[in-house]
Amino acid sequence: KDVVLHVIGMIGFDGATYQSMEFLGEGATSLSLEDRMTVANMGIEAGAKNAIFPVDEEVTRFVDARCAAAGTTRDYTIFDGPDADAEYLASFDIDLGSIEPVIAKHPDPANVVPVRECKGLPLHRAYIGSCTGGKFSDFEAFAAIVRGREVKLETFGVPATPEILHRLKTETIGGEIIWDIMVNAGVRM
Repeated sequence: KDVVLHVIGMIGFDGATYQSMEFLGEGATSLSLEDRMTVANMGIEAGAKNAIFPVDEEVTRFVDARCAAAGTTRDYTIFDGPDADAEYLASFDIDLGSIEPVIAKHPDPANVVPVRECKGLPLHRAYIGSCTGGKFSDFEAFAAIVRGREVKLETFGVPATPEILHRLKTETIGGEIIWDIMVNAGVRM
């Protein structure tokens, strides 16, 4: 989320209106599949019609597994990169190692500031979930933080898919089921 919020902060919440956003290079392919999905999903926050990454073995394994789970037997076509004559309105080189944790403040997702600048900002409610923050890795990291603790403000957790919900109710951290860790910490799941 820090990567895509960084980009949205650069181009604005309407900087890609009705356009495609394409993420290429070593940094793009180094992201986990979940992280690539988050970036692609949040392209809409910059007005994009779509946001895409190159297809690699991790992507095809995921698609093949999802097709098998759904009983889909239809072949699909992989488009191997941009056309040779593709035209771009803008291109940016971003060093992912230089991106620090950021937050999008009210009133729009382009109002991006480093988290460190928000010290002392009062919080009234917390939410982990939805299509961009409800991934298994998000909940796993959150559970590791709240394990054995109690949340201090009203906190909601909404897994993005039934598969993630199942994993939260079956996978463990230190022998404790992740779902139970969050519920015991006071998170409303």
